[in-house]
Amino acid sequence: MTPSSRAPAVSVLPPGQQTYQATQTTGDGYKQTMSLTLHPAIPGRDLAVLKAAWSAVGGIGPVPCLDASDISGTTVVTIPTHSSVYAVGTLTITNNTADFGSGGMRWDFIVPGLSYGAAMGFGYSDGPECDGLDSGTLTSPHWTHDTWGPVPVVVAYGDIVNPNHPDGDYSTVAKAPLQLLDTGTLQTLAITSGGTPVTTIAIVPASPAWLQQAQGPG
Repeated sequence: MTPSSRAPAVSVLPPGQQTYQATQTTGDGYKQTMSLTLHPAIPGRDLAVLKAAWSAVGGIGPVPCLDASDISGTTVVTIPTHSSVYAVGTLTITNNTADFGSGGMRWDFIVPGLSYGAAMGFGYSDGPECDGLDSGTLTSPHWTHDTWGPVPVVVAYGDIVNPNHPDGDYSTVAKAPLQLLDTGTLQTLAITSGGTPVTTIAIVPASPAWLQQAQGPG
């Protein structure tokens, strides 16, 4: 039997995804766990590739945070698609004290100290939502079951693709990683990735080789 000479089609999602788990426990004993999986970021100028990746994680309709502006309550955050990067993934939150509800627990994602803007988008059943990350984006699950999600998400960093960094300036992104905000009302907030404790959530670039394949006919 002769092997096929046709190369396999490239995956619609960039390889190298990372999954982060976090646990929150309040002083009253309420507990929730979170699982956030993010794939390497795709430049917004590769819009067809980005849209395909968004669909692959369960997103329906437009990708949140495309050409978004004025999406923060404290500062003007702008995410121009052509010069931004977008990491798609999924978010799942589990209520571990189902008989007692959620205890009002919240999940706040934030990128502090960023001069040009970052945002997090969600693919909710009633349509996409995009929130600025300079002061935190509040996620309070509306529980109908013990598990909320997986919800399609995208993390966007604005204005980092430029002539000097055509794939995105990820050294800048690394200085302002996505974080979970401890509101001070929790007894614990522990984050791990692959079983290793971490403090931040990294956004890394999609491989240029993968991007080139993904832009092709398949």
